[in-house]
Amino acid sequence: MSPKHNKGDLDDKDVFALKVQKKRQLLDNKMSKAIIREAVIMKSLDHPFVMSLFNVYQDAKEVYFLTNFIRGGELYRVLNEDGVGIALSNADAQFYAAGVFEGAWAQA
Repeated sequence: MSPKHNKGDLDDKDVFALKVQKKRQLLDNKMSKAIIREAVIMKSLDHPFVMSLFNVYQDAKEVYFLTNFIRGGELYRVLNEDGVGIALSNADAQFYAAGVFEGAWAQA
């Protein structure tokens, strides 16, 4: 999905991602409220530099977040790929921080 798209301007060339969360894992880690909060916040955002959440689905075992595809994946995964956590370079940290501030500024 190009940054120029709005949530309502989808066509058959758009690419999506499906984030899958296991309900058992969410419950075991007491993350139920956090996942609901994440969905509410993501649904309320509509900015070209912030990932769009189009819908949330669930079945008996999992919760699914349908989002636009962003190459590189989640920042959480970038930081925790080896299970221990890594330090970002200054340039990468500045890039991610700028994205967060841009998203926060756009909602102000």
